[in-house]
Order: sequence, then C-alpha cells, then structure tokens
Amino acid sequence: MPHRRNLGLFYCALLSAIVTGIVATEQSGLASDIGLDPSFTQSYFHDLSEEAGLAISYVQAAPAEPLGFLHFDVGVEASFTQIHSDAAYWQLAYPGTPPSYLPVPKLRARFGLPLSIDVGGSYAYVPGTNVRMAGGEVKWAPFKGGVIMPAVAIRGTYTTLMGVSDLDLQTYGADVSISKGFAIFTPYLGVGQVWIKSKVTSSDPLVIALNIQPETISRTRGFVGLQIGIPFINFAVEAAFSSIPTYTARLSVGF
Repeated sequence: MPHRRNLGLFYCALLSAIVTGIVATEQSGLASDIGLDPSFTQSYFHDLSEEAGLAISYVQAAPAEPLGFLHFDVGVEASFTQIHSDAAYWQLAYPGTPPSYLPVPKLRARFGLPLSIDVGGSYAYVPGTNVRMAGGEVKWAPFKGGVIMPAVAIRGTYTTLMGVSDLDLQTYGADVSISKGFAIFTPYLGVGQVWIKSKVTSSDPLVIALNIQPETISRTRGFVGLQIGIPFINFAVEAAFSSIPTYTARLSVGF
C-alpha cells in the first residue's frame, strides 16, 4: 500500500510539473491572439488549418477497454503537438515567436454507460493565447477483453475551436483501438481518421478581400500508448502520428 501511495504521488507531481512548465513558458511574455493576416494565402490557410486541427483534435490517451456501467474517470491531460513554427503561416498567425510544440492542457471526463459504451467530454486552452476548445467522444467496446483476449473499441469524436474570431475550426474523428492489461500496465494502440473543417470568419475588410475558401482536410493518424493504473488513479502516456506528431500525458482518478 505505501508503494502504491508513493506511485500515485509521483504521478501527481509529474503531471503537475508538465502543466506548470507549459503555463510558465507561455505566460513569460505577452498574451498572443491567434488571427489571420491580410497577406494570408489559400495555401497558408490550408496548412494552418491542418496543423491547428490536429493539435485540437481528440486523442485517445486511454486503453480500449470500457470503464463499466456507472464508473467514471476524471482528470487533467497535456498534449504537445509539433508544429512547423518557422513556416510563414504560423509566423503570420501567431504574434511573437510561435513555439515548436503547441501545448494544450485539458480537463477531461469519461463516464461508463450500459452495453460497454463510454461517453466523455473535454475542455482545453492554449496558455497565453485566445485559443479555447471543447469536444466530446463516444466509445463502444464490442470486445471488452479478459484474461486472454484483448479489448477492442470503436470511437467517434468531435472538437470545436473557440475564442478565435478570424477562424471557425472543427474536427471530427473515428478510430479503432486494441489494448491488453498486464498487472498494472495496459499498453494500447490504434489507428483512425481525423477530418478538419475550417473557414474564415474575420470581419477585417482586408482579410475578407482575400476571398479565402473553406478547407476540408482528412488525415490518417496512428497512436500507441501505455496506461499505468493503481486503485483510483491512472496515468497514461501516448504518441500519435500523422502529418505532425502529438505527445500526450494524462493523470486521472476513477471510481
């Protein structure tokens, strides 16, 4: 029991350090408002939409096995998406110096329903910017897994960007994952598709005059992760790979 307690305290300290580091780094300068520049091109808008969309889209950060009826999991999550910060579209859209990794701390909750179905929601923000986002997920595990058999799950997700007056950005996702627990360790992997829809909503006449058309982008994304679980506490790390990678750490409590 003391070992499990120490392990739980270690998880808390680790993720707290990650989130604190993100906030301290991003708030060391003035707040940045993401927006479109009058010199933006259609190509710039496409690339910005793709990378921003992948950054805000839902990640798995959990095994395939269902929570179970009336069980829940609530915690904090931090994702880091590697963007092309030296590209012109980020230099124009992000005042100041864009970070090499776009950090997104999140609050996330999941709840177990009958028939091996889990539903969840998340709220996220990018420190030091006007970027906010919210989303939801529905996951069904047709194979719950057991002593020998792995769990298999199918999931649908949705996220929407908020706080950016120049841009309407939404993502939709579908993926399939598989996981198998071994003692306190549960490795998992999966693959899915992310659809990104974006359009310009700027009221700036100079931006409107650019006549930038809406973008619809589809990208395949694979992911691999590991969850370490002790009673009431779960810690997960994940790497997701598409046109750009996203790395995630999640700490949660569940009952």
